[in-house]
Amino acid sequence: MTILVVDDEEAIRSITKTILVRRGLTVVIAASGEEALQLCHQEHFDLILCDIRMPGMSGVEVANTVSKLWPSMAILLMTGYAGAGTRIHHPYIEKPFTPKAIFNKVVEVAGALANDI
Repeated sequence: MTILVVDDEEAIRSITKTILVRRGLTVVIAASGEEALQLCHQEHFDLILCDIRMPGMSGVEVANTVSKLWPSMAILLMTGYAGAGTRIHHPYIEKPFTPKAIFNKVVEVAGALANDI
């Protein structure tokens, strides 16, 4: 499984990548929504793991664009703001998360999409 991790905070990108790579997943990182969409045009990703609040293009905007252009790509949003997920229409996980929690959520979301196809 290849995952695109998108977050404007370098520390979050690095930690998340390390967690997922240690569990055998391939991870590419992007620092912005705009960079993420450029990468999606160049490579195939099974799942995009994207922060909601970022400068420029928000994670929700990224998710909505990805849903339209690449409907087979699973989407999982991250938020550091409790309750923010009640206003979005994509699966999400609240930060901070444990390594086990993020891995399990990635597998759950990617598996749910595979079952829908």
